[in-house]
Amino acid sequence: MISVEDALARVLALAAPLPPETVALREACGRVLAVPALARLTQPPFDASAM
Repeated sequence: MISVEDALARVLALAAPLPPETVALREACGRVLAVPALARLTQPPFDASAM
């Protein structure tokens, strides 16, 4: 039997990253972003803090 670390290394050596694809927002559930999401405006537009 091989160790968990060796098994993980073997699996990761065979795995290839998938290319990014554009999907509709309704179809994006369960996916991750390929690039950071940036906001055009800061919200709220004033300094605010809450505790």
